[in-house]
Amino acid sequence: MSVQRSWKLGLILVVAALGCGDDAGTGQDASADSSETTPDTSPPDETSAPGDTTPGEDTGPAEDTSPPGDTSPPDDTAADSSPDTTADTTPDGTADTSPPGDTSGPPRTVYDPIPGRWSEDFAFSLPGLQAEVGPRAYDMIVEPVSGDVIVGGLFDRVGDMLADNVARWRPDAGWSTLGDGLAITVHALAGDGAGAVYAGGRGQSGGFGIPEPAPIARWDGQSWEAIGWVDAYAPVWSLAWIDGALIVGGEFTTIMTNELGDTVEAAYLARWDGDGWRAFSEVGGPDGPVHTIVKHGDEICVGGHFTTPGAHVACYGEGGWRALGDGLNSVVHVLHSEDGGALMAGGYFSFGDPLGPPEQFFVGLARFAAGGEQWAPVAGGVLNGAITNVWEIAPTGDGGLFIGGNFNQVNAAMPRVARNFARLDGLAWTPLGDVTNELGATLPSEVGVRAVVPVEDGWIVAGLFSTTGGETALNVSHLGGGKWKPLVEVHGPNLGVAGNINSLAYGLDGSLYAGGYFQSAGGVSTPNIARLSNAPPSAPNAIAAPAPELRWHPMGAGLDDTVWVVHATDDGAVWAGGLFTGGFARWDGSRWAVPAPMDGDVRAIADHDGAIYLGGTFTTIGLDDGLAHIARYHDGAFEALGAGLNDRVNAIAVAADGTLYAGGFFTGTGDFDPERKTGTELHYVARWTGAVWEDLGGGLDGFVRDLAFWGDDLIAVGQFEHAGGVSVSSIARWDGERWSPIGRSDAWRYDWGGALQLGALAVQDNGFFVTGAFNDHWIGETVFNGIAWFDGTEFEPLGVGPNDLAEDVVITPDGRGAFIGGPFLRVDGRPSLGLALWQFDDMIGTPAADRETTPRDR
Repeated sequence: MSVQRSWKLGLILVVAALGCGDDAGTGQDASADSSETTPDTSPPDETSAPGDTTPGEDTGPAEDTSPPGDTSPPDDTAADSSPDTTADTTPDGTADTSPPGDTSGPPRTVYDPIPGRWSEDFAFSLPGLQAEVGPRAYDMIVEPVSGDVIVGGLFDRVGDMLADNVARWRPDAGWSTLGDGLAITVHALAGDGAGAVYAGGRGQSGGFGIPEPAPIARWDGQSWEAIGWVDAYAPVWSLAWIDGALIVGGEFTTIMTNELGDTVEAAYLARWDGDGWRAFSEVGGPDGPVHTIVKHGDEICVGGHFTTPGAHVACYGEGGWRALGDGLNSVVHVLHSEDGGALMAGGYFSFGDPLGPPEQFFVGLARFAAGGEQWAPVAGGVLNGAITNVWEIAPTGDGGLFIGGNFNQVNAAMPRVARNFARLDGLAWTPLGDVTNELGATLPSEVGVRAVVPVEDGWIVAGLFSTTGGETALNVSHLGGGKWKPLVEVHGPNLGVAGNINSLAYGLDGSLYAGGYFQSAGGVSTPNIARLSNAPPSAPNAIAAPAPELRWHPMGAGLDDTVWVVHATDDGAVWAGGLFTGGFARWDGSRWAVPAPMDGDVRAIADHDGAIYLGGTFTTIGLDDGLAHIARYHDGAFEALGAGLNDRVNAIAVAADGTLYAGGFFTGTGDFDPERKTGTELHYVARWTGAVWEDLGGGLDGFVRDLAFWGDDLIAVGQFEHAGGVSVSSIARWDGERWSPIGRSDAWRYDWGGALQLGALAVQDNGFFVTGAFNDHWIGETVFNGIAWFDGTEFEPLGVGPNDLAEDVVITPDGRGAFIGGPFLRVDGRPSLGLALWQFDDMIGTPAADRETTPRDR
């Protein structure tokens, strides 16, 4: 957890807004460490092995018998965590021209976190469309006047901006919003060729409320206007602008024409000509939902889930409605009119006997030839192990067709791998240039690829997926020149994390290290652990680099399951603990090494005087048993600390004199048995004297999540209501003799009175940060979300804060910022996936040169 050190000088700056070298202490995964009071939501085990795939390097965990090296405290450092290019001033008002990260000369300045701001100088987001639950794109069009690509679906963020369910992409300008967006899930888009865009979809419901009627809306270039409404439970599935009118298909039977509630009968298919609504046809229309509408020669053809006037597909012309042969046997999602007069259909339908030979059962694709009598399967159709659908048929521009949907193979007669997206030339499936056909889906779903549109240098593909070409591309991506690339903002990289950060630590190389449960960071594959730096993986940080150069880098092949704790030592090594194979590993800059396998996991790491201390759930490491939840690692060997402790250790802190403190779920030493009167009773926190474990003034009445020294005082956070018999609320101070509350003793309590959980600490001279499981938590008239600053007297909020837990917090070495990590998706209402930077604005004094801090040792 936290070990007390004196840091003085001289690690190298990563970037103008990212400090280096120092890692001020905090806690770990809040959800995991509260398993006694909340359900265990730990992610499932992964199956890949940890290692490094760099050529010539070890590709798996290796036995590490070497000592961890010299862990004597390095000099303190100060790096500039603010991208502000204006000169700092010293307390006497003169300009401070020393380079950020250099604290040689006068004692370094201490900055006040309040006031401050959440950084907008970095895009802590990921490329593509995002939402808290189930983001995806449903439709996409190219607006012919502007050439803009308009995307609609279910999302609330795109790249590093907020955008409700509809957004615009311009190759020279990136993403932008269309007004305030739309409060519906957008299933269908259409343009009138004169600059207007139309949208329809399904109404959304918040909480237990009943959804409002869902608008059919028109964008005039400045704002959205509702031109009609359908019942929120009867969505619009398709829009088409044909012959000067908007044709609308869906599940509705009426359309409300104004806010007074006036309606027009229009079952499943309607027409709007600019002056009013009416049913598409007076007689003979579809008797079920319409999913697709297309102009086909002199007719308008529709497909969907209806039986008349044709089975799932029918066309309307001068002679009224007509069926196309016997129709198809299930839902049609998309129709495409071919130049030669044929009509192609994609959907859920099939040909042949599902119980017969698989090579004779065709799904999802059909063609009705010009002058033909019946539908015929196309190119063996598509295949999938679950739901199989074709949702999109789009011209490639050179005579072929792109087929999008939910499938993992094409051509039942001779199956070929093609996940969700493939190219069809005539009756033959052909490769997509230099790329594989696969788009990595985020979860099993019938969504797959929903839309493909042409742009000047290729095509944009949208739907539900997470990667293309091995890079993170959330639900929308670009294909051109045979290569995939994410659609990102033009101003710089997206630095968000696709998952949950549990732990942060600064390393000797000036990098910020992050561990947790995630597969990628900043679009780079980084299983569960990653390094944020402006330097390439093997090069030192020689000079400061501009903020746009900041990048995430993989650490070998990563680790194969959750990382709970990351800790950097003074020899340049980075240590990790967690659920991954081995539970405890060392990164030496090129490879991961596991000293010995253990029977549990590691939740806390600290170092002192050349030794590593680790705590967690383990009792046996390698051939060494009797290591009850805490151990010392030195010179390649593990050593017990007395009888150990009888339950999980979450936190470790070491005082300046070498005394070790531990906190967690334990209630005694490893041999504690009140009936047999053996061992020592403890209360969630204890001190190791070098010979025995001692109770601290009666301890606490609930578990500890983190420990850190603030000056000479030990600060404990977790979930407890009393410390040494004194009333507190999940945070308490031990001064060496007695416990006392910090701030108001009722500050961190639920409305009904119970103590809420606090989880992580990061300390500097003038106060400390604390994170926890609190959102919309009120202390007096002030609301707190996820993180707070204690200034020595009272707690202060950090703006609006994150929309979910901040699992960890680390102060930048220059003391001018603090990074938080967690599962959050927004900070201060802006997209910020898993990582955010709070920048301090004001300096408040100069401490002694040898000031003591409590760097993060987890």
